[in-house]
Amino acid sequence: MLDSPPVQALRTLLKPLGQEIVEDPPVLWKRMPGPHLRVIFPVRGGALEDGSVVAVVTLSSLDPLKTLYAHPMHAGPGVNPLLAHLDGPMAAPKAQNGADGDRATRRMVEHKKALWSRFQQERETLGAAEASRRWRNGYFWALRRLYFCAWCKPCDWGSPFYDVPLPGNETCKWTLPELPAPAIELAPAEEQVTQDILASEIWRVETEYALRGGFHTSARPVILKQKRDGFCYVVFPMRNGAIDGGTLVALAVIHHAPTRKVWHAQCLSAGPEAEILYRAALRPLGLPLPTSPERWAAAFETYALWRRDAWIQFWLDELEHGFVHAGRHWLSAFWTALDKLLEA
Repeated sequence: MLDSPPVQALRTLLKPLGQEIVEDPPVLWKRMPGPHLRVIFPVRGGALEDGSVVAVVTLSSLDPLKTLYAHPMHAGPGVNPLLAHLDGPMAAPKAQNGADGDRATRRMVEHKKALWSRFQQERETLGAAEASRRWRNGYFWALRRLYFCAWCKPCDWGSPFYDVPLPGNETCKWTLPELPAPAIELAPAEEQVTQDILASEIWRVETEYALRGGFHTSARPVILKQKRDGFCYVVFPMRNGAIDGGTLVALAVIHHAPTRKVWHAQCLSAGPEAEILYRAALRPLGLPLPTSPERWAAAFETYALWRRDAWIQFWLDELEHGFVHAGRHWLSAFWTALDKLLEA
């Protein structure tokens, strides 16, 4: 395969740059529909920078054996655009078939962004050599997960070199444990606030909306802040087994204690983006802030930065430790960040 014309053409280009396509061991190989064989070879040498060639991906027919193409794979935050467009005309053969394959591709997009962000930070703290080594290891592991991980049991993420279930484990999908939310003690007045919310039409509408996506809202709040003019800012957790971009994680409610009226309720989701309404300081709906505009602006800036950085860390945790660990870590930090925002 390495002697094929497509691979030799790349070797000729890389050699003057001090780079070499390494045969053993490959990053991965996998039999694909066709029948075809996908093999990804690492590239050794050269400084790691945005655009550097770090691997070569090949596709070969098996009958007869022929390398159909060999393309460079590059360092940086972005994936090959053909990979990102799941339904594009050049998307086949996909790394995996069906919904698992689409999810794996979306994960790969996030993994590569997160790995590059970490590399840029570690280059300053660990030095270029160690940061590059960690980036390559992470990227190659992300590629293996792209082709083999189907969200099975975390302990059986998948050897990079098998594409059938393990013996005796033909169905390795599992029931996700519910991610915990911290419990808070409620005073009698706070219990009344909670009961007012649960009895409101706004609660019914928003919880039914969340249920359309399979998200169940807990009846016990995780955050309750009594602020000025009798307004209470109450957050109820969603019961979740896994976190992903767009996963609903909470229902945030504004309640007015003197009138026992619910003013507004909004579902909050996981992801890097802070809520639009919070960014606009609740002005678009004429809602009251829990603090002064100046203090809210400062608190929101901290919260928005946390959102961005924590989502990068979520995907690093997901890559290295699995989605259950990543979800627990992110959700625990989310309650703390949201509590600080509403306490401002």
